[in-house]
This record gives sequence, C-alpha cells and structure tokens, in this order.
Amino acid sequence: MNRRSFLASAAALAGCGRKPLAGFSGFAFVANEEGKAIAAVDLNALAVVRHLRLDHAPTKLIGDAARKMVYALTPDNGMLHEISTGKLQRERWVSLGGHALDMRLSAKGNSMWVLLDEPRQLVEVTFQQLEVARRIALPETPISFDVSTELPRAVVSFGDAGQVGAADLEANKLWRVDC
Repeated sequence: MNRRSFLASAAALAGCGRKPLAGFSGFAFVANEEGKAIAAVDLNALAVVRHLRLDHAPTKLIGDAARKMVYALTPDNGMLHEISTGKLQRERWVSLGGHALDMRLSAKGNSMWVLLDEPRQLVEVTFQQLEVARRIALPETPISFDVSTELPRAVVSFGDAGQVGAADLEANKLWRVDC
C-alpha cells in the first residue's frame, strides 16, 4: 500500500471530520523500517503525533485491543517491543535470542509466538511478564508459520521443498508432515 492509499483509507476511517466511531481509539501505528521508528498517526487529524525511535528497523506490528498495546518486531536484533496505545510510548521489550522472521498472537491471546530462523525455533513470549516462556526447536530453517485462532496449534513451512511441520504448542512438540 502506498502513502496515498494509506491516507485515503485513514480518511475513510476517520469519518472526514465527524466524531470518531464508538470504541475507536483514533490512532494507527505504522512501522517505518527505513527510519527505525514507529509512527503513531491520529486518524482524526490525519497527522503523525509521535515517532517512537527504535535501535533497529521494525517490520511487523500486531495490536492487542484488550491490553491497549501494540507489539513491534525488530528482526535484526531479535527484539519484541510493547507499545502503549494510551501513552504512545514503548513500555517494555524482550530479547528473543536470535533473528526473528514473524509473529502471531496465541489462540488464548495471553502470549505471542515468534518464529526465529537463527536459531531455528518457535518462541513463546508471555504478556504478563513479557519474557520468553518456551522454545520449540525446529529441524530445518523455517520460512513462514501460522498459529490457530482456536487451538494451541501451529504450522511451520520449511525451505524450498514445500516441507511442513505441525506443532502442538501445549506439548512443545513438532511433527513433520510430508507433502
């Protein structure tokens, strides 16, 4: 999505000067990889109200409305950052211990799962303490993953050969699935 498209959709969400929607916070958070920052954009004013500087480039953001937090992933230094949507500031952060590829919320919503390619692991970060709770070793270099929204399960894809693994996240076990 280019900048013009983003602003057009932001204007639509903001209601073009009307009162914000009930329950709508009025902010969007945008990862700025080149600037190594996260921009907090007030959608009612269509203006950046805060730049949150980070040491490395953020590549992915996931919002958690229940906690009023946004989680940012900086893969190069393997960090997960917690940003308060109320205070518009970084609250806490945790080192994941390697190069991160992607992240997903857990089925219960009380933790985040992060895929690392160096070392090859699925890592669970709990929100209560914002710390690494579990690690599941992976047999090969992963390229992508997804987490079930209903069950404690994940699927991990590996390499160019179309290999897939299915993980039981409660039992910390990964099964290879031949395709």
